[in-house]
Amino acid sequence: MGYITEQCKQRVIDAADVHGVISDFIQLHKKGAGFWACCPFHGEKSPSFYVNPARNRFHCFGCGEGGDAVAFLMKHQNMTFQQAIEWLARKYNIEVRYESKEQSQQERDDAKHRESLFFAVAEVQKFFIECFNSDAPDARAWLHRR
Repeated sequence: MGYITEQCKQRVIDAADVHGVISDFIQLHKKGAGFWACCPFHGEKSPSFYVNPARNRFHCFGCGEGGDAVAFLMKHQNMTFQQAIEWLARKYNIEVRYESKEQSQQERDDAKHRESLFFAVAEVQKFFIECFNSDAPDARAWLHRR
């Protein structure tokens, strides 16, 4: 398919309304000039997630997450940058234009290396989750000492 053109990316980012995007996923409550909610990125009882429509940004005062509509989609929906841009383009009826770019051998090697690192991290993550979710008292005791 190729890469989305820079002009198209910028057009989508400029059109994206952070309040409109976030309110598709979580319920926001008007308070003053902005909107508040409990943060979708960490558990909490009182709202610390703030959406500022004037600046078209969001920020959580609890965990520190913040950014624009693209950053929210990438974090909340586990999307890549390109997927977030495509999702926003569909939402705002913007035609996505692609450009084809052939990768060099170095770029292909870098992509393979990056993919293998992601795989390794995922395997390590599974291992530790299994350790801490099991009834292994040694793992839990080690965690409490840390």
